[in-house]
Amino acid sequence: MTRKLTIQDCRDAGFCINPGVKDACKLHGVDFRQLVREGVPLEQVEDINDVSVQRAVRIAITRSEKNG
Repeated sequence: MTRKLTIQDCRDAGFCINPGVKDACKLHGVDFRQLVREGVPLEQVEDINDVSVQRAVRIAITRSEKNG
């Protein structure tokens, strides 16, 4: 199973959706619509050097480990 970053992970990390997540997606080349609809694979975002993105990635990893 592919671990994904979801829009809820971003919310839990303290991002506002607009402009926060939308701008971050544009800046880092992440498909915002895919993020909202189904999430994006963690491999696509885990190396982004941005404190807020890394906070969301850690939340996604924790959620994934908790849910198995």
